[in-house]
Amino acid sequence: MDARKNTTSLMNAPAGAPAAPPLAAGQAFGGYLLVEEIGRGGMGQVFRARDLALDRLVALKVSPPDAGPAAMDRMLREARIAARLSHPAIVPVHAAGRVDGRAFLALQYVPGRSLRSLLDERGPLPPAEALRIARDAADALAAVHAAGLVHLDVKPENLLLPESGGVRLTDFGIARESPVLPAREDGGLYFGTPEYSSPEQCLGGDLDPRSDLYSLGITLYEMLVGKVPHEGDSPVEILRRIATRAPTAVEVLDPTIPGPVAAVVRKLLDRRRDSRYARAEDVVRDIGKVLGSRRLEGAAPPSRLAAGRVERPASRPAAARRPTAATQPLPRVRSRSLRRAAARAGILAAVTGGFGLVLGALLGLVRIAPQAEGAAPGPAGPPGDPAAVDAAGGPVAEALGRALEPVLGRAIAGAPAGAPRPVITVREFPASGHVMVQIAVGGASRAGFSWLTADNPGLLATATREVGSVLRAILHGPSAPAPPADTP
Repeated sequence: MDARKNTTSLMNAPAGAPAAPPLAAGQAFGGYLLVEEIGRGGMGQVFRARDLALDRLVALKVSPPDAGPAAMDRMLREARIAARLSHPAIVPVHAAGRVDGRAFLALQYVPGRSLRSLLDERGPLPPAEALRIARDAADALAAVHAAGLVHLDVKPENLLLPESGGVRLTDFGIARESPVLPAREDGGLYFGTPEYSSPEQCLGGDLDPRSDLYSLGITLYEMLVGKVPHEGDSPVEILRRIATRAPTAVEVLDPTIPGPVAAVVRKLLDRRRDSRYARAEDVVRDIGKVLGSRRLEGAAPPSRLAAGRVERPASRPAAARRPTAATQPLPRVRSRSLRRAAARAGILAAVTGGFGLVLGALLGLVRIAPQAEGAAPGPAGPPGDPAAVDAAGGPVAEALGRALEPVLGRAIAGAPAGAPRPVITVREFPASGHVMVQIAVGGASRAGFSWLTADNPGLLATATREVGSVLRAILHGPSAPAPPADTP
């Protein structure tokens, strides 16, 4: 069973808490014997372990030794959610609890690999194979949705391919009751993986099962052409593209993909939620029809050089693989230089609505100033206030405020009649060397950012570009007509 690796937890231990050593293979943990470590990260360790009482192998997920109570509660909450589900394509939970100050979760051990591992090794898959995986994943999602839940993190890392065949959906760590309202849990943080987010997830809207189906569409897209539909040099840019641009059609990237296959992808990835598939069962039905059609028989294998796409090696080194956790320090982008650019920008979104998942992506990159330095910018002004930029705290904030005034003016000038009137609050924190920006509409926070001010000569250009992108998304909404599709 593949486990998530290189992860970072958002929940830290209380200050001064002693760090216990990590667990190791050969140790006993509660009623389990740890056989082999198969994953490690900020969310803890994952072991292939033997249940001594029942004499069976399990996948044992154990929280870090320095995890705080909230992190342990989150793991147990994941167990309770998974225990509500009973379906052959969902990895079942055997047990959960606490041992020696650590939370644990015992899952069925699934010999096999993740879809991520398969894609890293083989690249694009033949259409029939990709469709079968997507159909089985949609079947699992149908059971999740029937239980009144939204998974919120459908991606190749969370789809297991057992040696016995089929697909298993796993990792319910951020699943929520449907419909999901933004910024209601975890202190206002929102979780997810930017590259696999739906437009409504990017904009902080309410979420329902159709959001999972969009994420499934991204996964199917990647299985067919070897790349996700939207990429960018920062998480905010990825989210902006998802919210405002239609993906390049898969048949453009690879003309050998049959039309019925492309039609399923297109309907899964419709930015207009009401035009998307409404139920996972409908996806299962349509994929079944395509798999049974003659047009799929004899379809050519995926062309890695179609439409100028660069062929990638059969296997990528571990360091180059896409991060797999919903709470990454930084979602990995496609080149080292772009990752450095994102790090220099030091972008952080700490929001109570829209773009909150970027905080999880970047929390390991920028430290938030302690409250003692001054209050973080709060929602500015009562509902109905005119659009404005409020900047204070230092020369960088004042310069940024002046730069954002024309950005706000242009965004409002191009907005449709009746669009909301945003208020932008800019605050500088000299002691910690960062400046924070918050966008509020009607007294409610919609998005927030933080940039490091030291050694960041491109701060004004970066901030005005990113804030402008978010303003346009807020003012036009996810249902606005899509600009031209991304080029390959």
